[in-house]
Amino acid sequence: MSSSSVSSQTWLQNFRPYVNGEKVRWPDLHLHLVAGECIDLTLEFEYSYLIGDPESPLKLCCEPDAESLGLVCDPPFEQLVEMAEGLIQLTWHICAHKTSGSPFELHFEMPLYPGMPPSPPVPGEVAAVFIDSLSCDRTEAYVGYEINAQASMLAFPGNQPVPGVRLNWSYAEKSLPDSISGNDGKALNTFTVELGDHTLAVAQPSGDSDSRTQKITGLPMPDATFYGASIEPKRLHLGETIHVGLVAQDRFTMSRIEGIQVVLAVDGEVIGKSYSDNWGNIRMTFTPVHSGSGKISVHMHAQTDSSASSSFVVLAAE
Repeated sequence: MSSSSVSSQTWLQNFRPYVNGEKVRWPDLHLHLVAGECIDLTLEFEYSYLIGDPESPLKLCCEPDAESLGLVCDPPFEQLVEMAEGLIQLTWHICAHKTSGSPFELHFEMPLYPGMPPSPPVPGEVAAVFIDSLSCDRTEAYVGYEINAQASMLAFPGNQPVPGVRLNWSYAEKSLPDSISGNDGKALNTFTVELGDHTLAVAQPSGDSDSRTQKITGLPMPDATFYGASIEPKRLHLGETIHVGLVAQDRFTMSRIEGIQVVLAVDGEVIGKSYSDNWGNIRMTFTPVHSGSGKISVHMHAQTDSSASSSFVVLAAE
């Protein structure tokens, strides 16, 4: 074919692009990556006259330099790949290995084919990933209690949750295990409270200044117990709920205490955890899903632990 018969339309007529297996029109191609993420960019050419042509090997190019963006491609950028007989598509696996927050532009070239212009551009960006928030289920707790923390990872632009991001954690100037954000963009961690005011910190790995902190106050464990424990009803029908109530109080002054932890268990299996409110009250519930008998128990964690239990019977629905 003469060079006068090829143009940018040749790419539109002979190649159909896909991103992660989904067909995309050339004008709609736009790649959005975050650090640690990979995508597949595929060109399908099942009916192209270029298949098997010795001048048809093509390559994927990146501007600016892919290395500066942290982009890695398989096959590598700039490497010629043949449209061999028997093939109907070629795929480039592109990964972002660092956060740049920078735009880039890809295009395909067929350098051995006389007069063949570059393909239409494929714009994209490696989004910046940042810690949007750090939260804890409690910021003040008694020594020895556990606190659950979560950090929320988002991408900019777009503010979309980002999975697969590893975070470094520390509490009271001691390292905690790393955690990785899930599909909802949240990375979780649990730690045990120490006496006094200490800092919980979470950060992206070295090389990134993004971090968040939260002050945690550890209080001396009181000498508490509970009074007025109520576990009712003890005989119920399937679908009904058992209500558990008790009051956390100082063992000697009888004053009510906020923030005391109580664990609820059924037949020895822990099913819930709660804390006394500012009036010392704890309210918990359990709805059986099977008929039969069982044993429900509560366990209060304080200087001296306290427990109570009760048997129950669940009748089949009438």
